[in-house]
Amino acid sequence: MVEKKLSYHDVLLRSEDIDLLRGPHWLNDQVIAFYFEYLTREKYRSAPDGPVFVNGATSFLLANSSAADVEETVAALQLAERPLILFAVNNNPWVDVAEGGSHWSLLVSWKNRMCHCDSAGGTNRAAAQQLALKLAPHLSAHGATPMLEARTPQQVNGYDCGMHLLANAQAVALHTSSPESTPSTPESTPCDGECGWGGIDREVEAAVASVSAASVSKLRDEIYELILSLME
Repeated sequence: MVEKKLSYHDVLLRSEDIDLLRGPHWLNDQVIAFYFEYLTREKYRSAPDGPVFVNGATSFLLANSSAADVEETVAALQLAERPLILFAVNNNPWVDVAEGGSHWSLLVSWKNRMCHCDSAGGTNRAAAQQLALKLAPHLSAHGATPMLEARTPQQVNGYDCGMHLLANAQAVALHTSSPESTPSTPESTPCDGECGWGGIDREVEAAVASVSAASVSKLRDEIYELILSLME
């Protein structure tokens, strides 16, 4: 049997990666990286100030690097010049273990605000906060405000966190591309780790409010069909 695989720019998908999209499976780094690459190359290719999608491997590197290395990576990716950056966050605690962890979430850096969208309550708050703290000194336009926790639609099972990450990233990118969208002023105190949902960025919340179990399931099928079409 010939193995299914797709080489898409910097991402290689093998059969075991593609098959994760069929049925109740947790998404790995490769599938997340593929769809972020696709959104970058196809959906927002012609938008010079469009969103930047940072995959899980790069986010993990930034969260666990020295200040000097973070500064170098931020400069190489030209993140300081971009108004919207979407980071895939994984809670892998081991720097020497590739593709570890058990949960995905989304860290949004939009103008002067960082906002965390987590489909499983505060499961990834510590991992997102670690990344936000590393980024803040190097993204002066983005780091003026502490990280906020956005009220985010919750997953209804134990495996769809990666799909929620992709759906939330896509929704935020679409919403913030509207000329009417500007970051709102939080109505409550930024989260200090004990405040539950904590501070609120209403624009990000408005964007992800459309994400549901049904839309996540549909997106899972759409990504699978997209991969098959690119393999033809």
